[in-house]
Amino acid sequence: SGGIDIRRSIEPLRLQIGLSVEYLQKIEPFSYPYASPQGQIDVPGTDGYATVPVELTGYFIIPVGTDDLHIYMGGGGGAYFGSRRYTVAGVDAMTISRSVGFGIHVLSGIEYLFLPMFSVRSEVKFRDVQFETTNQFQTPLGFADGQTIAFNRTPFPARINIDGMTLNLGLAFHF
Repeated sequence: SGGIDIRRSIEPLRLQIGLSVEYLQKIEPFSYPYASPQGQIDVPGTDGYATVPVELTGYFIIPVGTDDLHIYMGGGGGAYFGSRRYTVAGVDAMTISRSVGFGIHVLSGIEYLFLPMFSVRSEVKFRDVQFETTNQFQTPLGFADGQTIAFNRTPFPARINIDGMTLNLGLAFHF
């Protein structure tokens, strides 16, 4: 994934307010047995999601460290715009509807200022996000291993739940 984070410091309170936008994607391969008139075959596919989190975060700078080393913790909420990425036998199930998900996050991090305007930053973030999407195969047939695969064209809903920890590492520019 990749992203951008813009922060504003409130020095007397040792606080920062930040707005971040990222792109997250996770897709995993799978296969399932398919019984055809010519025999059983393994049909390949992929299942996953792509999402763009837009998050508002409050950061508290913990009063330890030095002028060049900051340790912080924070939390906030966000809106998550995403879709399911589902493919069977090379045929995509297109997203026909989706909802915006909302979630919360907490984090802790460390930042080291190595030049007056540049620092390296690392943080651990825990998210609890959920959004819904509906997909549908646009074609009735696909092909795998020389066999014809029939698709059900009925729309199918899915609930994507992204809950877990991420480790971020980045370069910060201070202006």
